[in-house]
Parts: sequence; C-alpha cells; structure tokens
Amino acid sequence: MGTDFFIKFSNPFENLTDKQLISIGSICFFILTILEYLWGFRSVGLFHLQPLPEPKPLLFILFNKCVNLLILTLVFYIFGILLNRKTRLLDIFIVILVAQMVFLFVVIPLCNPYMVGVSEEIGNSLRNGDITLEFFPKSKLIILTLAAFLSLAALIYYGYLVIKGLRIAVHSRRKYHGLVIVLVLFGVDIFLSMVKPYL
Repeated sequence: MGTDFFIKFSNPFENLTDKQLISIGSICFFILTILEYLWGFRSVGLFHLQPLPEPKPLLFILFNKCVNLLILTLVFYIFGILLNRKTRLLDIFIVILVAQMVFLFVVIPLCNPYMVGVSEEIGNSLRNGDITLEFFPKSKLIILTLAAFLSLAALIYYGYLVIKGLRIAVHSRRKYHGLVIVLVLFGVDIFLSMVKPYL
C-alpha cells in the first residue's frame, strides 16, 4: 500500500486519471483556502504567505488564490503553445492545480497558531538581546527546524511536480526545458509579488 502510494505520487500525471488529479487538486486547493482564512494569511506571489492585518472574508482569500492559479496556468499555457501547438489548456491547468497541493506541507507546519507563536517568541528573544537564543527552549527550536526542513522539502517537490507535469503536458524531451520552467516560476513569483493583483 505504502509503496503503491509512493509510486503514484512520484509521477501522479502518468499514474492517475485526469478526474482523480482534478479531485485531489481541488480538495487541496480548498483546504489551503480554508486554512489561510482561519489562520489569517494570504498568498502574495507563488511562494509567500503574508499575515493579514485584519480578518478578510473567505471570498477574498479564494479570489487571491485563484489569481495565482489562473495567471500561472495562462503563462505556462503560452509557454506550452510555443513548444507544441497541440498543448491543451486543461493539461496545464491540471498540473498547476495538483502541484499546489504540496503547499499543505508548507502552510500546516509553518503557519499554524502554535508555530506562529514560536516565531514571535524567537523575535522577542532576539529583540531582548538573546542573539544566540541561549535561553530559548531547545524543544521549540527543534520543532521549528523540523518544520522548516519539511517546508523546504515540500517546495522542492513542488518544483519537481511542475517540471514533470509540464514536460508531459507539452511533450517535451529536452532537459533544459526543466530549467526554463524553474526560471518562469520565479519570474511569475516576482511579477505577482511586485504587482500584487490581489484584494
């Protein structure tokens, strides 16, 4: 069972049907939306979560997440058309939708109320002169470190899924296209972070 799960999610775009991929991606998308709403964060760019100064309606959070999803889909659809005129918009959308499920492993470890409290405690300790965090509870530092490593691993897996999925969607066989995809990801992230087309 465990091995089968690992095999499927090592390359979900070849091991799962479109309906399964859309279902998984949609469920994770709405879970992320609910968590951002409950914990008071919003997406800014592709890789950043910003605390909200005041609570926002759920529809605002949903709109902001849809902006990221749709802009990234459109950009990579244009990218796909340039490589292969037969590229389907649905295939690109599925890749972007499914890949963002990985952000559950960023949001849950780092943005839950307990971890936010730990981060605030560290900030207070640093402001009070404890630069080396000598007097800060080691158990909390270990938990924060583990959460950070889990989130980093999740981001790497996100990049892997986007590259794998898009190369399948556009029928790419050239290895350097993976590098181009990564550069486009960072380019879109910078654009969204600067323009901030959000509510």
